[in-house]
Amino acid sequence: MVIPTKEGRLLKKLRTDKELSMHKLAVQVGVTDSYIAQMETGRANPPKGEILYRMLMALGTNEKAFKERVRNFKEERTDAEVIGELLKRMKDDDIKMFRQMMEAKLAIGK
Repeated sequence: MVIPTKEGRLLKKLRTDKELSMHKLAVQVGVTDSYIAQMETGRANPPKGEILYRMLMALGTNEKAFKERVRNFKEERTDAEVIGELLKRMKDDDIKMFRQMMEAKLAIGK
């Protein structure tokens, strides 16, 4: 299971807050929209160096402010939303194991 980094999740939030599509951001930064998607979902490492600098400029921030926001980053998603997103990315065996764990947990609480 791939888990997005705090940096990737924050970059996605900054992008969506500015109402930029992945494609528009990619063009501004000089990368592919596929890279943007992979970075936001944890399938690629967040950018560094010049690419990070260009991305942050396109998103209206700088590296110092970005690093501070990463340290304090808390997503504004409910646990149910996070679980729903995780389920979409899980394989059938993982879903079965998750179901069994939750059923066992709920049975204990009865």
